Amino acid sequence: MIPALGEPVGAERLLEDSWARRGRRVRGTELRAELVASSTFLAVAVALALAGGEPAVLGWVVSATVIAYAIASRVEFPVGAGFVVPTQLFLPPLLLLAPPAEVPLLVFAALALGTAGSCAAGRAWPDRLATCGGDAGRQQRRVDRPHHAHHA
Repeated sequence: MIPALGEPVGAERLLEDSWARRGRRVRGTELRAELVASSTFLAVAVALALAGGEPAVLGWVVSATVIAYAIASRVEFPVGAGFVVPTQLFLPPLLLLAPPAEVPLLVFAALALGTAGSCAAGRAWPDRLATCGGDAGRQQRRVDRPHHAHHA
């Protein structure tokens, strides 16, 4: 059978289906796993910030960068079956402007702020806040292991 003109086929259909599932609620085992990941990340981030010495007073530039990071975390560009967010634009300034020991906590705060904004606007369920720790952890791993353009 020949698909109707404009009807998605194969990979396009799978891609559309994956986008439709992204707005779903986090429940059951997935929710528990996300809560454990977020709680663990938050505990380690707070301990790291406390071990880094006296907390720094965040200036307006760092605060503005955290807010920009939060906004960028809500922008998604589709790539294949997934998506990318432009938060990497704001991580280097945070690393340069804020005490390094506080950056993981600031990233967590930015992701939580962005998610809370989406929840307030009705674009996300509040249970999505449970994913902030795992997302912040992935951001930190990207800094530790940058991607190289050439692979051997």
